[in-house]
Amino acid sequence: MLAAAWPGSVMAQGRDRDITAAFRDSIAAAGPDQLREFDRALLAKVRRDRANPALHLRLGLVASALGEWSDAVSEFKWASQLSPQSGAAWLGLARAELSLGEVADTSRLGRRAFLSRDAWERAATAFGRAVGIDPTLADAAELVARDQVGRGFPATAEVVRDGLRRAVLARTRTAAVALALARVELLVGDTAAALVAQASATVMPGGRGPGLLAAARVRLARRDVRGVQLYYDAAAVDDSATVHQVRADLAWLATGAELLAFDQRQSADRSAWLWQFWTRRDREELRANGERLTEHYRRLAGAGRLYPDSADQRARILVRHGEPENRATLRQSRIRPNESWRYRRPEGDLILHFVADAERGPFRLVPSVFDLVAPEAAGAPAGDDRADGIDRTDRILQSRAQLSPFYQAAVAGRRDQLAMFRSREREQGQAGLALAVGTDRYPLAFKRDLPVRAQIGVLGGSADQERVSVVFSIPAFAVDSAAPGTVRVRVVAWDRLETAVRALDTTLSLGHPTRGYFRGVARLPVAEGHYSVRVAIESGAAGTLVGRDGLIVDRAPAGPGLSDLAVGIAAGAGPETDGGLADPRATFTAADSIVVAARIYGDSFAGGRFRLEYRPVRSDGKEERWRPWPGQDRWQAVGQLVDGLLHVAAGASLSRFKPAVYDLELVVVDGAGRTVRGRSRLTVEEGRR
Repeated sequence: MLAAAWPGSVMAQGRDRDITAAFRDSIAAAGPDQLREFDRALLAKVRRDRANPALHLRLGLVASALGEWSDAVSEFKWASQLSPQSGAAWLGLARAELSLGEVADTSRLGRRAFLSRDAWERAATAFGRAVGIDPTLADAAELVARDQVGRGFPATAEVVRDGLRRAVLARTRTAAVALALARVELLVGDTAAALVAQASATVMPGGRGPGLLAAARVRLARRDVRGVQLYYDAAAVDDSATVHQVRADLAWLATGAELLAFDQRQSADRSAWLWQFWTRRDREELRANGERLTEHYRRLAGAGRLYPDSADQRARILVRHGEPENRATLRQSRIRPNESWRYRRPEGDLILHFVADAERGPFRLVPSVFDLVAPEAAGAPAGDDRADGIDRTDRILQSRAQLSPFYQAAVAGRRDQLAMFRSREREQGQAGLALAVGTDRYPLAFKRDLPVRAQIGVLGGSADQERVSVVFSIPAFAVDSAAPGTVRVRVVAWDRLETAVRALDTTLSLGHPTRGYFRGVARLPVAEGHYSVRVAIESGAAGTLVGRDGLIVDRAPAGPGLSDLAVGIAAGAGPETDGGLADPRATFTAADSIVVAARIYGDSFAGGRFRLEYRPVRSDGKEERWRPWPGQDRWQAVGQLVDGLLHVAAGASLSRFKPAVYDLELVVVDGAGRTVRGRSRLTVEEGRR
């Protein structure tokens, strides 16, 4: 009923506000007979005081509550004529005309359809007059539109939209009206018009922050990257309402400490802090700047549509982790409404369980699938009920077998193993629940795996000064035919403080394949330090993720050391570089000659000696002894420092090696007898590829 939904703040202005609000509350709780009594009493008063607009306003409210829309229109029209500046009277008239139009059968042509259109035209005019007189009524008009859409009448919501448009065109220069119009435009599906209304709000007093944030939300929810800058611009506005909304959106992911840090920022500093917050997440997932922020608002919009109840914890998980790969549920008596979600992860699946205490109640997270079975009532009889409980447990497990092999094994297991499974399942569930509510993710996902071999390290050669090299090879058949020889490479290096210090996102042209493989190298300059490196290599819809932890980049370590070894076929005369030399496949033939290059740390090794050694890799796990390289059992001299760096490049032939897998070791000894070693592994195949 109209009276029940009518906001008290818009019922009347001035001294009549409290009286009208009290009257609204009384008729909201009244039944039809009481409403008729109110109507008769008010009519008696009107006969004595026909020029009182408040009485006609009350009569209009009573008629609306009774669904007598023609009478309501008459009374509200009287009130608006007697008091043309009464926004409440015009709003009541608009609502009554709107409902009067609904009564007509708009599915048929003829007089009734014309009556409907006429009523809606009058309603749009009345909405415009109401909001033009009192801009605070824009929120009430929006509530009417939302109610109409919720009841399945979007056409009547467009009538409200038309009225708000008229109010804006009539130069109602209030940001609240423009923003209410934008929200109603979105309700009826006109995104472009909503963005225009939001832009107009930004130039009105008090509307810059709310207008920018509203536009950012709309664009980001639709993956429009133009919303990223709008978001940061809005966050820089010191408007309490805007800051509160930005904080509320952030609170879905941020920790208490992070929210405290946000609260301590002002203006541009607040915007800069948010940029760091979101960019850190972009780096974690090897994504471009702004991708995680965009995904956050897309998820927020989806959660709002799917789970409007803010207490439903499915919304919380959806915003933190996105759509699950699989869902499962079971509908059965004495089993509460339930869902289970599965997220695939390289480190192990994350499986979450939700249960509700009522059919339409909010869902909450529980640690175990066995929590989905309704508990037995106190004093419940034993006997057959126990068998029924076992049956329900079996059905729950069977319904979850599709989610994971873990539950498949439980279904196939023996009955006496169930207690042990329950314990393990609950323990894993508690750990998964803590992970789900304490982290958030937006991992890269590829439709197909790309068969890449990659070597990540600080490699030997003449061009490896203070940088991480990623050398990779891809079979020619696996590269996207739409862009042959072109791949996208993303690299992020993290320091010991878990800060993403450097990142690279580039497209590489790999030229022509050699021996059936494309080869490429990406280099990331970094400062001295210890790093973890993550790499994504993509070709079309295919891709792969690789990484390495404990990588040391250091020009002058505390003690003697050796860089990673670069092993490959020499490209020509002169010093070799990491990209031209290293072969991440490390697969050669007996006809090849290879070069092994490395950087040596420690000035004392200048003038020292080095040699290559090898040993076959046995299938039984036993280790062979190290042997000098065939034909190169003599030690060679290490050269002098060049540009403050010391490099070693050892050439060697594979002609004496049989097809097998071998460990290779570069041994370097200085004048004082100190030794450093570097190892790699290579495969020797028959014939030339």
